[in-house]
Amino acid sequence: MKRIHFLIVLSVCVISLLLSADLSAANRGIRVVLKAGEDLLLYNDYQALVVGISGYEKWPRLPYAVSDAREVAQQLETLGFQVELVLDPTSKELKNALSNMTYRMGREKNRALLFYYAGHGATEKLADGTKMGYIIPKDCPVLESDPIGFDTHAISMRDMESISLRIRSKHVLMLFDSCFSGALFALVRAVPHDITEKSSLPVRQYITAGNENEEVPDRSMFKRCFLIGLTGSADMTGDGYITGSEMGMYLADNVVNYTHRRQHPQYGKINNPDLDQGDFIFVPLKTLDANRKQDQLIEEKAELATDIDKLRAERQEAQKLLEEMKKLLQAQLQAQTQKKQTLSEKKELEDQIDRLGKERETIEKLADTRVKEYEAKLSNSKEQMKEEADRREALEAELERLRIEKEAAARQNADLQALQEEMRKEAERRKALEAELARFKRERETAAQQKAPVQTASKKASTPVSQPQTPGTDAEKPTPSKPPVLAPAPQPSKPQETAALHIPEAKPDKGLGGLVVASNVPDAKIYIDRKEVSFWALPEEAWIYRGTVPFETYELTPGRHEVRVHQDGYLEEVKIVHINEGETLNLKVTLFKSLSETGDDLGGGGGGGGGGGGGG
Repeated sequence: MKRIHFLIVLSVCVISLLLSADLSAANRGIRVVLKAGEDLLLYNDYQALVVGISGYEKWPRLPYAVSDAREVAQQLETLGFQVELVLDPTSKELKNALSNMTYRMGREKNRALLFYYAGHGATEKLADGTKMGYIIPKDCPVLESDPIGFDTHAISMRDMESISLRIRSKHVLMLFDSCFSGALFALVRAVPHDITEKSSLPVRQYITAGNENEEVPDRSMFKRCFLIGLTGSADMTGDGYITGSEMGMYLADNVVNYTHRRQHPQYGKINNPDLDQGDFIFVPLKTLDANRKQDQLIEEKAELATDIDKLRAERQEAQKLLEEMKKLLQAQLQAQTQKKQTLSEKKELEDQIDRLGKERETIEKLADTRVKEYEAKLSNSKEQMKEEADRREALEAELERLRIEKEAAARQNADLQALQEEMRKEAERRKALEAELARFKRERETAAQQKAPVQTASKKASTPVSQPQTPGTDAEKPTPSKPPVLAPAPQPSKPQETAALHIPEAKPDKGLGGLVVASNVPDAKIYIDRKEVSFWALPEEAWIYRGTVPFETYELTPGRHEVRVHQDGYLEEVKIVHINEGETLNLKVTLFKSLSETGDDLGGGGGGGGGGGGGG
């Protein structure tokens, strides 16, 4: 009876301890372990608002924005975020979602709040020369066609900055995967550093997918790098956690590389001394898995220790019962000696002693077996902990290998850039040689035109009059008193020369000019004028592509224009035309596969000149 009572009390105590441990684990919130070994409480929880817009009514459709938003939301939920996903919202729905984020999600002070937007963005130039960026809801009009409607629907970056100031949560991170100017906030770059108690101070951080004049592609490289970074790749300090500054630097480096410098993410903290001290902190998947395994091992070890203590208590209780039985038997033997009990009573007492001895042996064997089982289980747990340590060392070695591969890739990228620069210089030298060749051809044609009249007159003068010439004697050549005046020989037109004609069929709008281009090569590409490109771009990237042959346009501004006709396998042609207001030019361009087809072979021209000299 006493034993049953003892076991009931022990079970209640164990259950109470387990429940208290579960409650404490549920209420411990988001914690990080500093390098000094201190345990720092960051937040009570994570919450996020993720917005994705694909089905625009008046803007071009973004086919992957909604799916990108779903992927981001799913990854954040894996990291422990409570996510609100809003897809294809109108202006009213988006503003309601932002108000909900500000006054419901953002009421909790001890919380990390994240905002992610995937959709169109726009930039407006203001009167003071600065620029203002906007995020575009589903039903927002285009700024150029309906500025008043645009103003009532679009949400400016100044509004987003105001929202971040009205949120009470201490850490706020906003990411914009859209095409507008990156320098829209007064941002302060933050260098990644180790997490300290200062990291828990309030902060407002922003990351945009690109800077001004850069368009974000349909297949978002910004989203892909963000999701990869959350798995642990963005942990640049190697402490097992990812700060907002680390994520910004990781996206800036990797998105630039993967987009071949066509996209430059911007990041930083708000320029406010009260809101730029801390840093948003993610706990990546790798660290979460390691923490879960560590917690599981600790819980298993605690359970084993509890079971061992329980067995020890049971063994002590059994020993107490055996001692009580021994005392009882001794008292019975004394009573038998004293009372001279009969032999049958003595035998019964001996049998009882034997039975109790066997029971004692059975209990001891059972206790020993249970102790050995739990000791074996504890040994297995130690082996599992050792295996986990080995796996961790293997993961660290793999991380070092990936770091070395990343450095090698960076060096290969530098070599590729040097090769591109050499190719650009080679293209410039080729153009210089082609220009020199064209100049030489023009000089040769001019010289040929000047010699043609003189050679004709010389041949006429050398014709014999009446007497034959005797071999070996000098015959006097007739010298006219005045050289005959000959009309210059007509020059054959080259096939690649441009014919610019006025055509009355199509008339451009008032204030503009028109151009019609034809060629002997169907579907040849037409480029008109050039744009400024970066220093690292190839010269061919500066041309503005307009269409293919046959081509016509009536929206060119009056003045000088460069027209480039190009097709793979042919020599490209570049023509310069001058278009007046209201004028339409007809341009026919012939492409050749080699210089020999143009009739401008330098060797042939030299031979013709020599023959002419001999005839004179």
